[in-house]
Amino acid sequence: MKIHRFFTPLIDKTAQITISDKELIHQMNNVLKLQNGEFVELFDGSGGAFLGEIKETSKKLVTLENRETRSTEDTRKEIFAYIPLLRRSNTELIVQKLTELGIKNIIPIKTDRSVKTDVNLDRLKKISLEATEQSGQYFLTEISEPLKLKDALEKASGTDVFVMDMSNSSFRSVEKKYPLSFFVGPEGGWTDDERELFKEYNSTFVSLSDTVLRGETAAIVASYESLI
Repeated sequence: MKIHRFFTPLIDKTAQITISDKELIHQMNNVLKLQNGEFVELFDGSGGAFLGEIKETSKKLVTLENRETRSTEDTRKEIFAYIPLLRRSNTELIVQKLTELGIKNIIPIKTDRSVKTDVNLDRLKKISLEATEQSGQYFLTEISEPLKLKDALEKASGTDVFVMDMSNSSFRSVEKKYPLSFFVGPEGGWTDDERELFKEYNSTFVSLSDTVLRGETAAIVASYESLI
């Protein structure tokens, strides 16, 4: 039996919960058409969760009866994914898939060859939240405002920094220590000046494949490789 999951920042761990949030009620009643007796899970994004049985529904309220309260520890690795600003749909795809993989922090970066210089941060957070609900996770992914490359490297100081580039070293085979940061370049790759900047910050250049990957593909592959 599929149990639908919903994010809500405040969970009252009492015998019953009454939901008054209009968007949640719309999802439950009009989109999913949930009925009395069905189960849903609410999670607060920081490890707390509530499994409830629907007891009453209306246009303004949904009442759940507590069946189980859970508290989960965040076991995700300390990984910071510095991703390229691509076309909107491609950037959104990166955020969705990295969230599904359990990447803890996503930071878009502005580079010399960036296609765009800004993002709709609220939309990216919504996409990430939906991916968190869908993938059965209990903690939200942190998504930051875009940073210039030098500022991003400053932020990454104190972590092991890996740069995705054509290299003799494979990201999969190198030793990884956490916290870890990885940087994925834009369409067209890194400029020579950017490579020199990475060297100033003692970054390690690694490759993901013998072939040239698209930016969104590289970000997803690098995320998976950072976890193993």
